[in-house]
Amino acid sequence: MFKTLTGLALIALSTPCAQAQTWPAGTPPAALIDIGALTVDSEFKLLDPVKATKIGRVEKFVAAEAFRIGSKIGGRTLSAIGLNFTQHFLGVVETDVPEISLSGWTLLYTTGDKSLIKALGGEQETAVPFLAYVHRLMELGEEGVGHTDWRSNFAYVRSPIDGRLWAVHWSVNYVNEWTIGAVYVPHSHLDWRSGSRLFGNLATPAGAQAAQPCRPADSQILIHEADCR
Repeated sequence: MFKTLTGLALIALSTPCAQAQTWPAGTPPAALIDIGALTVDSEFKLLDPVKATKIGRVEKFVAAEAFRIGSKIGGRTLSAIGLNFTQHFLGVVETDVPEISLSGWTLLYTTGDKSLIKALGGEQETAVPFLAYVHRLMELGEEGVGHTDWRSNFAYVRSPIDGRLWAVHWSVNYVNEWTIGAVYVPHSHLDWRSGSRLFGNLATPAGAQAAQPCRPADSQILIHEADCR
């Protein structure tokens, strides 16, 4: 079902982290939204670019060493690792990781994976090729463009276990510690909140142009990342 939105407040009731989304008055008639899939056309700008992040070559990256409960990443303690991340990414070992200029975007509206993957050019173009890049983004902290408050950062990374695309997401919780997890994509019941920060290796995606925080317990080692994003 499609509707033309003009100053309308839309509430997505089907997700555990649902929130009211206000659409600005004067939204062009071409911006038609399918509530189920959040379909967008070329006139509807979903992503706002931020400064690219230059990441140098990494000779060897061992995820089990880099992501250890209680270890420091960019001066912050890593206090929680999701079960999905543990199963799909903690065994990753990468060598000769090349340098890259990693792009980043802020979500202008709450949306799901299908629309974001489409905006980035499909699954093949969407995937961030190395997990080491995610760790480096976390290391940069306030010196980088990632969020260091309760808002989500995420990147689509392919799992070496099942070969499918997963959304690796990380954020700083209410006690100023890192949490990291992963959810399979596309996820039919979870959306990424407006203001979340997405990272990828595209210069200009097709769709380029606050919410309540989700707070995992700081003492929790394994969290159920499907509860919220």
